[in-house]
Amino acid sequence: MTAYRRATRSRTLVFAAADSKATTEDIDAAGQYLLSALRPYCSSTLIAVPANRANSSLRVSDSGMTHLPYDRDRGLAGILASLAAASPSLTHQLGEEILIVTDGLIGPLSDLDDLFSRLDAPGRSIRFLTKPDPTYDGEQGTESLALEPQFLQLSHNTLRSSELLVALNGASSLRDLLLALAPAGLTPGWLYGNSDEDYFLRSSTAGIPLIPWATFTSDPLLLERWAVSARTAYSEVVKSGYPLDIFWSHLTHAVPPQVWYTNIALLDIPQGVAPKHKNTLKTAVCAHVFYPDMLREMVRYASNIPSPVSLFITTDSAEKQARLEASLKELPYQAHFDHIEVRTVATNDGRDISAFLVDCGDVIRDVELDLVVKMHSKRSVQDPQSVSSWFRSHLFENLFSSSNHVAHIYNRFTNEPQLGMVFPPVIHMGLPTMGNGWTANRLPAERLGKRLGIDIPFDTHTPLSPYGSMFIARREALLPLVDANFRPNEFPRGDNYRDGSLAHVLERLYSYVVYSQGYYSRCVQTPELAEISAVTLEYKLDTSSSYIHPHVLEQVKMLDAGASGVPPVTSIRSLVQRRVSARFPRFGESLTAGWMAGKKTRRAIRSKIASIRGA
Repeated sequence: MTAYRRATRSRTLVFAAADSKATTEDIDAAGQYLLSALRPYCSSTLIAVPANRANSSLRVSDSGMTHLPYDRDRGLAGILASLAAASPSLTHQLGEEILIVTDGLIGPLSDLDDLFSRLDAPGRSIRFLTKPDPTYDGEQGTESLALEPQFLQLSHNTLRSSELLVALNGASSLRDLLLALAPAGLTPGWLYGNSDEDYFLRSSTAGIPLIPWATFTSDPLLLERWAVSARTAYSEVVKSGYPLDIFWSHLTHAVPPQVWYTNIALLDIPQGVAPKHKNTLKTAVCAHVFYPDMLREMVRYASNIPSPVSLFITTDSAEKQARLEASLKELPYQAHFDHIEVRTVATNDGRDISAFLVDCGDVIRDVELDLVVKMHSKRSVQDPQSVSSWFRSHLFENLFSSSNHVAHIYNRFTNEPQLGMVFPPVIHMGLPTMGNGWTANRLPAERLGKRLGIDIPFDTHTPLSPYGSMFIARREALLPLVDANFRPNEFPRGDNYRDGSLAHVLERLYSYVVYSQGYYSRCVQTPELAEISAVTLEYKLDTSSSYIHPHVLEQVKMLDAGASGVPPVTSIRSLVQRRVSARFPRFGESLTAGWMAGKKTRRAIRSKIASIRGA
């Protein structure tokens, strides 16, 4: 606190935790950080926790704080209802003002003095942080977007009023409550007004010190449906000085990796500009060379990695080892490396995976290293040559295309302490990976995850992982993989090297080990390959979308419902409209006009509701 002076009126903080088992001590680091920032502004504190069979009445925790059970499904409305019902028993604990804040908020992102000065100023008896955007209610069949900050203050007298009890009756959500307040004679106020020029999550001038975690944890398809990007909000979190170790530890454990990766848009496309500062990160390159004729190409790519760097080459026979050692002496790149060593692996059953984790385990354990690079002589002989060569280029070019490209990646590691791994995005040209990246590896991955200490949610369809098994990673983030002490005989032999076997499962779990330690990853592409990938992906999406609802969110709902029952009405309508218009253009035009008229009417009704809500 700086210039703020506490008001003469007392204030009680009701801090709502999402975990029904939570005690004050069990609230995670992000919640504790917010709670500790709020408490100096309040004279007393209560903890609200979701009700369950073991937690259905008021109780005092070991820390001396009163715990108030509430209906989690109703959100703020549930907390208010429980608080109003328990208020006779809490008379001596409740201040003249009651501030309700949930751990669904991240913050503070700025000094809280301004926020509490606004709360202390004369105003409405019920005040929320920001005014919700009514347009997010959507069309019939469209899921609404709930990004309202879970924050409100009301007076003790209002809490016990009959008007609030009327408003709470039947309110199953915050939006229901907002609609019911005005008719009950309780018009709410807003501490921060939304700009007419920009949405508050994209506005760096809004000055709102608390934003919802849902900005980063909502379904990316839902955010895309309403054109909300969390990228700017994340930039504001970074600029605010909020502890990023707390941020990422919370986020990586809250939702599957593809969710936060997509919402924050962590794809990196370096422009080939040399960084201003010299690299200080020490690197070991672990390169498995099964095909000796690829050595020159691999060492050329590895020479783009900034010094200081050592090169550890593994191969599967003493004969190949001698051949590789002789070839290295003829290459012009060897002077770039501080140390070069060629090793013969105990067995090639696990191919590049066992070579990395078993035969280079000592390298990964070397505390003198900062980063570890994994590469191998990728030659997918089971695929057509055009697909195999494209996959190889996708991996090597996106990671090691030039010295400036790699230097940009290293600059990321230097400036972003929570960045744990960088790898190319999942390849989608030539291979059926999109939506099918787990293949037969999901269940074995869940079983193996316990051995590796993985404690984060798994992606549903395609894991955010280094598909193709090449990456750059922080050495310490990889330690659980070598600490698992995999043995050579655990890896499949010969024809058993297939999906579901240990090597293929580990390929998809490298990154999950990293995320479980509170690190995040970035995917990286060269500008040229990003251009090719983007237009190809756009064309594929455009073609598939021509047969179903134009919004991907509704497409997914339709296909999910079609697999288990009847698709939503809006999806059926869209499909019929498109098929009829394709075969009978004039009739389809009339049909579309009728639907558009109905849509206009629904918008008018929603606008009327919005005016009542914002009155």
